[in-house]
Amino acid sequence: MSFGNKMKQVFEMLVFEDQVISKFSKNKANTKFAYLVLLIMGLAFLFGLGIFTGPLVIVFMLIGVITAIIGIWIIVLIYHLLALLFGGKGKLIEYFRAYASLHEIQWILVIPLLGLFLSAVASLWIFIVNIILLKNIHKLS
Repeated sequence: MSFGNKMKQVFEMLVFEDQVISKFSKNKANTKFAYLVLLIMGLAFLFGLGIFTGPLVIVFMLIGVITAIIGIWIIVLIYHLLALLFGGKGKLIEYFRAYASLHEIQWILVIPLLGLFLSAVASLWIFIVNIILLKNIHKLS
């Protein structure tokens, strides 16, 4: 499946397409896409802050990407454990694929200053969509 098709599926998840959520989370090939989304999100954040100048640019790029990946994994683990606590039956990696890929919307961070505000709005939307993800992937009622 192409990069464009994966982005389209993520958009469909962002508008609550239940069947797409299940199908996307079960597709093992989407794990790489999820990491790519986080990589681009980390770089977009740095670019939006104007940190792509100076001699330490490579260091900042690595820190941004690593921080994005670790941060999302921590959030995924917390939500996954809470879902299990409430009787959820989903797999951690399936939840990670879907949740991390939702952060495609965070690429708006690339816009200096305005990107930070838009990212805050996008984060609220991701929180809402996350409820649907947890319900579908972990089969919660």
